[in-house]
Amino acid sequence: DIDPEGSITIIDLSSGAAAATSTQLDFKAYNSQVDQLRNDGVRIFGNNGQSSVAQDLEPEYVTISADNKTAWVACQENNAIVEVDLISKSIKSIKALGTKDHSIVVNGLDGNRDHDKVHISNYPVKGFYHPDAITSYSVGSTTYLVTANEGDARDYDGYSEEIRLRKKDIDLDPTAFPNEELVFSLIGDIKTTTANGDTDGDGDLDEIYTYGARSFSIWNGTTGAL
Repeated sequence: DIDPEGSITIIDLSSGAAAATSTQLDFKAYNSQVDQLRNDGVRIFGNNGQSSVAQDLEPEYVTISADNKTAWVACQENNAIVEVDLISKSIKSIKALGTKDHSIVVNGLDGNRDHDKVHISNYPVKGFYHPDAITSYSVGSTTYLVTANEGDARDYDGYSEEIRLRKKDIDLDPTAFPNEELVFSLIGDIKTTTANGDTDGDGDLDEIYTYGARSFSIWNGTTGAL
């Protein structure tokens, strides 16, 4: 019911632990950019879309460049990575990670309710990368980020986006999914979201999203490119 603001704290130990200082960064400066962030693909949707950017962003794991000048922070539920300038102690950028198209041949997943067999195949589903753990390495002057694309939904007593793709609970758009009975029968157990997918606002899903990308990814730390 209450969405506290997310933050990143830089703890400076360069003068020793006894003289440590800390700087807390928040995202209030991005509140006015909520529409642009959403258009870019950053998931800002907490409390049925009522949360501000500062409230909605949830920093989790961090990795730091070899020269200690830059940090990258995974915001899992937001499907984004925040770049932090450790010299100026400021947030440099928020980059959306997009989705993985599981209808493409090389992007198969097992979304079948039959758990006794392997059913890796292609389905009309898009997966949020939703990285949890993150690390990095450098080649030349370029830092690459490695993310574990675990996936995670917001599922609280006061608000939940998580729902199973079941016919009794979800309406699929008949134009987008003319074979909806087959979709329900093949991947009716998969978890999807009520926060995304209704692109025309008519109450049914035009796109199906799931959590995680069933793999790990390597991203360019500077450009955010996959």
